Amino acid sequence: SGLPCHVIRPLSRHGVLCDGTSTPMTGHTGAGSRSAPVAAVRIRPWLPNEASIETVAVATQQAAAVEIRAQGQSCLYPSHFVFSPKHPQASVYKELVTNIIGEAIASGRGGAIVACGPAGSGKSHTLLGYGSDPGLIPHATLDIFRSVSSGGGKLKVWCSYFEVDHELTDLLAPLPNPKLEETGSGEVPLEVVELRGSSAHVCGLAECYVESIAEVQQLVDYGHQRRAAMEKLCCGVHGRSH
Repeated sequence: SGLPCHVIRPLSRHGVLCDGTSTPMTGHTGAGSRSAPVAAVRIRPWLPNEASIETVAVATQQAAAVEIRAQGQSCLYPSHFVFSPKHPQASVYKELVTNIIGEAIASGRGGAIVACGPAGSGKSHTLLGYGSDPGLIPHATLDIFRSVSSGGGKLKVWCSYFEVDHELTDLLAPLPNPKLEETGSGEVPLEVVELRGSSAHVCGLAECYVESIAEVQQLVDYGHQRRAAMEKLCCGVHGRSH
């Protein structure tokens, strides 16, 4: 999640590892090599209306944390990783996702990256990126197709894209019919079931076979188009959008 950043400075008396250019972390390495969830905080540059908030990244050999100071109060939030605004997307990907993708390709082990935070905290920037600054999804896609290429075509890749809000929405389903504006979208919410001896499965979710990074990006772009169309439709029906 993104947090406004006013100050990031090492506290040498605590054995801080972070000097604004290196990633503070615990004594463990390789986020994807652990079965337990790993938490990371990414601090984004602060906005003009957040000038009164101060954040300090603190890290020792045993722990990392972000301290937030505002209006005379201070809160400390522990984490496994803390990324400052100076850390590029590639650095975040290397620390958090590289091993997850490698294990998924090598052994079929599933993995997930969940970006959470309020609007404007930097979730979309971290996951998708923009233009010449790609996020975690484009980096992961590149690694996957590099493995496909080196595997002599034995690996096949399918892509799904859905949104989690009050319910699950398939972003690769056909675009809504404008004629449904009077009655609503008429969509049936997706259902998540847990299969015996397997992981959770989303029933009815579209799966698209892809052969290149460009095709994955086309699906992502389509998903954004569809979400915008659905928001417009819901706004027309209910007088609001979210």
